[in-house]
Amino acid sequence: MIKKSNGKIWISGIAGFMIGFVLCGITVFAAMPSLMIVTRESKLGFDETVAAMEKRIPKYGWAISGSRPIDMNKPMAEHEVTFEPHVRLVKLCKSEYAESVLTTA
Repeated sequence: MIKKSNGKIWISGIAGFMIGFVLCGITVFAAMPSLMIVTRESKLGFDETVAAMEKRIPKYGWAISGSRPIDMNKPMAEHEVTFEPHVRLVKLCKSEYAESVLTTA
């Protein structure tokens, strides 16, 4: 009799583990997009928002890689691709994170 109940315990344990694993995966999959990109509507106009970001980024210990944000609409228009909204690409770098990534062998 003991062997039968041990078998049920093992099956229940494995089933519980699998259900927990699947639920954890679903939760991570659902949460990842919100962890990667933060979207907030600005009260400022487009150009004013970009200028405000350029001013505030260094205050938080980040640096803008390159001289300025990249206007993505202009090069795309040269290839006859136009779209809305306006898009500016701001490349950011934080030295402590970059050092960690670049010095890891």
